[in-house]
Amino acid sequence: MLIQIGSTKLYTSTLNSDYDTWLNSEMDPFLNSELEAETTYILNESAIQIDHYVDGRATAGFAVFDVGGIYIFYERQQVTIRDLAGALVFGGVVQSCESIRIPGSVAKIHTIAAADYTAILDWRIVDYAEEDQLAGDAVLEILADYLAAEGITEGEIESGNLLTQIEIANKSAYQGLTKLAEACGFVCYLDYDLKLYFHIRSLYAADWSITDESDILNESLTITRQNDAYRNAETIIGGYEETSLQTEPFKGDGTTKTFPMAYPVNRMFGVTVGGAAKTIGQKGEDIGLYDCYYAVNSETLTFDVAPGNGVTGEAQYYGLWRAKYQASDDTAIAVNATRQGFGTGRIEHITIDESLKSLDAARDCANAKLTEFAKDGITIEYKTRRAGLAAGTLQHIDIQDVDYDFLITHVGEEHKDGDTEYSVSACYGPVSEEWDLFFRDAFTNVYQVREGLEEGIGVQKLYNFAHTWDAADRPNPFTSAAIGEGLAVSSDLWPSFALTNRIEYLQFYSGGVGVFRKQITSIANEASDDIMAATYIAAAEAVGEIAEIGFFAGDSATVTIDSGVLIYRTDLVKTKNALESMQVNFNMLDGA
Repeated sequence: MLIQIGSTKLYTSTLNSDYDTWLNSEMDPFLNSELEAETTYILNESAIQIDHYVDGRATAGFAVFDVGGIYIFYERQQVTIRDLAGALVFGGVVQSCESIRIPGSVAKIHTIAAADYTAILDWRIVDYAEEDQLAGDAVLEILADYLAAEGITEGEIESGNLLTQIEIANKSAYQGLTKLAEACGFVCYLDYDLKLYFHIRSLYAADWSITDESDILNESLTITRQNDAYRNAETIIGGYEETSLQTEPFKGDGTTKTFPMAYPVNRMFGVTVGGAAKTIGQKGEDIGLYDCYYAVNSETLTFDVAPGNGVTGEAQYYGLWRAKYQASDDTAIAVNATRQGFGTGRIEHITIDESLKSLDAARDCANAKLTEFAKDGITIEYKTRRAGLAAGTLQHIDIQDVDYDFLITHVGEEHKDGDTEYSVSACYGPVSEEWDLFFRDAFTNVYQVREGLEEGIGVQKLYNFAHTWDAADRPNPFTSAAIGEGLAVSSDLWPSFALTNRIEYLQFYSGGVGVFRKQITSIANEASDDIMAATYIAAAEAVGEIAEIGFFAGDSATVTIDSGVLIYRTDLVKTKNALESMQVNFNMLDGA
């Protein structure tokens, strides 16, 4: 075996002892040049163990005999393992290294554990939100925005299902991509060549099937029948779904300011009192600037001024409700009752899945769960010396009253004295966490992927801006003056700002015109020369095309577009959808 850790090249003791033979053979020219360049680092081939798992992850472990005791191996150093034909059998990074000095010598033994390149997907945090998007297209966008800079390129990426909502917030790339794969019944992984794959599991079948036990090492075969997750009745409680447009009347009494709604409000469409339209604001924001206020997930509408006695009003809004559905497999229940010999045979289970936003989705999920779990489970384990098996592929096994396509969940490689022995685990039915992913293709109508930090937050994207003002810059929020009675700023081109008016509003532009304005949410160090201003834009706000962003200051700044003094304007090109909220940070620096 040929192993490289960082720039250090390692060769097994078997290869080193036969160096002359290998060098003079018809080996790959690449390997010959490598051997000529470096042959002094020796490890024991019998200590090499490689394990491949169905979720795309793999691990490797080996021991390095460092004769001179001069090497140090670090976490996250790149690791590659090649066979003598030059084929790459493992690629990843060092996970840990334990070094022990041999008593009475300078030599060391380094015991190294490595994880495959999937570790890179754990390192990068993804915020992604999109509507009506093919899962494969979402994968490609995540690849371009987050992973391409890590050297990851496109492998086999299939389109997958059309997803009505994708919300991946504050999750690792691995978690986000896995969620997309689950929604399609796909597998997603990084290969040893740093290519990203996203496709159905059945795309690849095992190189060979088992119809007799000739390829199985003696006394290594075990067959286990077990399904701890068995159920034949499934209840699904989904997440909150938006209702159709609701119209609810109310009547004023001259005193009551707050009126109940039938559902928690998701978004208001319109409010009238006595036939006159009323302005609507968010609770906790812009108090006194609107006629009435609501909050997302709240069941009340509140007015600044109570509607008059006997005056009728009407609220139109989209509310939230939660879907619930129960399904049962009558055939499986009957079979189980006969097997038990007593009782109804009914085994019930309940699942709460916030990603399901409709009754149809809850129904499909319940039926898919029964397809997956209302069956016996079988696990087969065996050892073989025959190569060609990979975790995540399907192998047909027809031996000892078993005749199914099994999912290979694990393949372990152990190298001994120039030979390789493979340990294989395969399963039929939901007998492992990995097998759970395999049956997700039953969810053909579950077209939503939601992964948020917590319920109600959704995807919150962060945007950072900074600007430094020199002394001569105008307008300049750091040119201050004590504005007293009878004093005023003479011109917006040469304004002076009170300490509390240095930053007031954020504004979005589209086509050169202001289209949205929001008061700054929080200001830190307001009286200093290093101000940090943060603004939160809710998911339902500022939906649409954005081309630029501007920041306004001065006591004349109000909710009215373009009011106040524009102190900074720059590009912010994006299309905001109703699934993502935004936090905009603006660092203001006095460079005088």
